Amino acid sequence: MKAFKTFAVLAALLVWSESAVAVGGGGGGGGGGGGTDLSDAQRSIDAGQYGIAISRLRDLLADDQRNADILNLLGYAYRKSGRYTDATHYYQAALAANPNHIGALEYQGELFILLGDLDSARANLARLAGLCGDCEAYTELAEALSAAGS
Repeated sequence: MKAFKTFAVLAALLVWSESAVAVGGGGGGGGGGGGTDLSDAQRSIDAGQYGIAISRLRDLLADDQRNADILNLLGYAYRKSGRYTDATHYYQAALAANPNHIGALEYQGELFILLGDLDSARANLARLAGLCGDCEAYTELAEALSAAGS
């Protein structure tokens, strides 16, 4: 019986850790229902299958409408699909759910650069500096700003 309990705990930890790793710095795991989870959507994004990712993420969002990780990844998938208005909406929603969401601040900053709004991108960079210092999100946004000539 003790071995079974140990196995059950280890299995639960494995499922939790895979969910948290799939988010990749977005500020906490979070799965969902509907036969899919955040790691499925992340795999679609990693493969450049943004339409599939959007569909999976919208299914997850139906069960967890204020999940900043889901909202952030929706913004990312829409941005990568060239749908900047939709991306803007989802980044704003992610930051409304969690104003200190590192991933949403970085990705929204990258969207600002695409839209030519370098001042807003710099503001996101300053927020990242205050939240995480010289973290990966800060470095990537700083490099994107530098490449944009700012």
